Amino acid sequence: MPRPAFNTLAQGRIAAIAEHTEDLPIVAEVPSEHFGRTSSDSWSLLLYLERNLNRTNIYRTAYGRHMARVNKMVLLSLCAAFERFLKELAAVCVDHLALRVLDNRLDELSQRGSTFAAHFEAHALGRAMCESVTWLDCDEVNIRFRKILSLDDPNDRFYVFPEKGNQQPAAEQWRYRTMSNLWQLRHTIAHNDGVITRSDALKLRLLIKAPVESPKVIRPTKDDIRSVKRFLEETADSINSRVADRLASCLEQLYDADNSLFVPATEAAALAPKFKRPVTIAGQTANPP
Repeated sequence: MPRPAFNTLAQGRIAAIAEHTEDLPIVAEVPSEHFGRTSSDSWSLLLYLERNLNRTNIYRTAYGRHMARVNKMVLLSLCAAFERFLKELAAVCVDHLALRVLDNRLDELSQRGSTFAAHFEAHALGRAMCESVTWLDCDEVNIRFRKILSLDDPNDRFYVFPEKGNQQPAAEQWRYRTMSNLWQLRHTIAHNDGVITRSDALKLRLLIKAPVESPKVIRPTKDDIRSVKRFLEETADSINSRVADRLASCLEQLYDADNSLFVPATEAAALAPKFKRPVTIAGQTANPP
């Protein structure tokens, strides 16, 4: 007997997926910890599957094929979590600067009115400005953060991903190319299910400065995932610290110009938990709880 037609059920069942949810973890209010939680959960998934599957009789060929697909999805999850981290970090900056400036520093995040309307109830200006924008390109990330966190000195340029020359910190410049490579791999997985097209191969070749075959399918190993996890976690730590210091400098400059804008001790106390590190503004230091 043939299966009943699915067309009468599909719309309702697929619509219901949006209702199958759970609350965000408590750490979701802290960008770096939210990323760390997702990163650890993704890695734990690999370990859990590996440990439990090895307790049973399995076909090694099939096991390798399926785990390669899991690895590919975990790599995608790590990249997605890192993009979310950048959005959440930028949102914190916007929330603490937007109502204290009259310049054009938020123009790089311009949004349609319908996007803002969705956030009115939550009173989350930063999220309204940042969440619907993609953060998948080092140059775009640099431009946005540099504009948001601009100081009066036009020569004092902030780089989330310094690339070359006198861009600071010089010791972090290697991350630009590595992150660009990772975002290209993420694009290949997300849009082509891991198939390296000729276009992808050309871009990857320029990034890693080595030949890349195509068409091929990406088959990341467990060690590959471990390396990606460590790289992204260390990169997130570096960015989190540098953005915290830069935001504090921006706020201190605004306070020097108008000391009625906020109380430095109160502002530092509000920021320290969000960056999970000490924050100092106008000589007032607060530590995270």
